[in-house]
Amino acid sequence: MSEIRTITDRIIRQLYRDGGSTIRKEVLAGVRAGTSLTSPRARAFWPVLMENMPNKYLASTKPTFEEKAEYCAVRLYAIHQQGNDVCIYSNEKSESDTFFVALKKLRYKFIREKGKDGSKALDRRIQALLSMSNFDGISNSLVQLEKIGKANGFEKIDYSQLAQDLLNLQYSYESANGIRLKWGREYFS
Repeated sequence: MSEIRTITDRIIRQLYRDGGSTIRKEVLAGVRAGTSLTSPRARAFWPVLMENMPNKYLASTKPTFEEKAEYCAVRLYAIHQQGNDVCIYSNEKSESDTFFVALKKLRYKFIREKGKDGSKALDRRIQALLSMSNFDGISNSLVQLEKIGKANGFEKIDYSQLAQDLLNLQYSYESANGIRLKWGREYFS
């Protein structure tokens, strides 16, 4: 497992292991409400991030690629975990899906329930996301897709793999294209 995946796994397990403690709830609420790592609401997450993130991934001014990827993945987890007593995260392939495989399952659910046109709105959102190059826009689109998935029965998701994808998405144009292609394959195949 890559380092960013390991860090994400550790953070999510730490947040879930704290159970129903007030600290955990405050952190998860702050992550859900904060649109970015620099948001005032996200400050509740900073201690958790800083104690788990190696210094080489921390910046003195603006957030690093690693910090942004980590925050986005944990934010999606926090949205999904809200109101669930059972942990909705797993990095075991036999227990969880990648984010876009989970969306593909949702797509097929919509088709079964509403017929051939049932997935058109979701398909349009995915197409729009796959055409974006701005990280903040991608992050916002993922949040909207997470909310749709949560409302329609998302199961366990591997948020550590999503963090790795989000990190790779930021490195270069070629790397971003590779991640978008990966996501498209997971969703449309």
